[in-house]
Amino acid sequence: MAIRFPNRQKMKDLRSIPLFVQVFFLSTVLRGSETVKISDLEMPSAARAGTDIKLKCRYELEGETLRSVKWYKGQHEFYRYFPREWKKPQKFFLPPGLTVDRDACDDCTVSLTRIHADMSGFYTCEVTTEEVFESVSMRKFLQVIEPPAVSPKISGVPQEISLNKRIKLSCSLPWMNVKPTLEFFINNWKVKERDEPKLNQLLESTLHNQRRTDLRTYTYIMSELESRRSPSTISFSMKIRREHVNKDNKVEFSCRASAANGTYEEETRVLVGVRRRDLIYVGSVGGVHLHQALQLLLLHLLILLV
Repeated sequence: MAIRFPNRQKMKDLRSIPLFVQVFFLSTVLRGSETVKISDLEMPSAARAGTDIKLKCRYELEGETLRSVKWYKGQHEFYRYFPREWKKPQKFFLPPGLTVDRDACDDCTVSLTRIHADMSGFYTCEVTTEEVFESVSMRKFLQVIEPPAVSPKISGVPQEISLNKRIKLSCSLPWMNVKPTLEFFINNWKVKERDEPKLNQLLESTLHNQRRTDLRTYTYIMSELESRRSPSTISFSMKIRREHVNKDNKVEFSCRASAANGTYEEETRVLVGVRRRDLIYVGSVGGVHLHQALQLLLLHLLILLV
């Protein structure tokens, strides 16, 4: 197979190309597919306000020499690691409200301190190599949770509970910068949200003669938020029965608030006693109530004594 060499004109054209362009082209071809890459950007997706967190950029140079590592919040560069300046490789360009631990920052780590809601946003790590000025970057979003200063509040709690009578409770949580999830529990059992379409279908098909409210043992409705900074509220309605009463003759209600996959969790519990008069008329054996059984027993004793 014959080998063709460039003619003199083509060689002259090649010599006219600047040297740095030729070096860049040759280095790129010789390196092939081996390029600098970021394998991971380690940082939480959400964190509570007031805490310190670390962002770690894990990269592989693939034989290249590191030129710089730059960190951005949004479009603003706030930290640069430049190893050429070995006496002081760290440079900070912190905007107002962004606080870092300067001593804990290095060639791959940034330490954010006393984080708050305004520090939420996209954080980007950019790595650049020396020889061919190749840059790669990766970014992730940080959500800073600022919870309210108080726990969920349960309202509508009676002083005592009457069995087989409906009660209505509400749970509210002051505004926070992320939407929370509120849930009611009875004796640590989660209250299910009412399925209105299924309930209506059941009522219309088989239970025409029963009162609708009697069937709605569990009611769990999320109220509409009136404005962006309104509190979150849920309402809960049910008929208390004997099986809801614990061994101490009380019923425990709890409201749990959570947000950002468990980054924020708070719970409020209340114990309510059952009216003693109702506890006497509980359960039955063979259709006879307890007080009726006692009356029959007393009558039987009187007959034996006579």
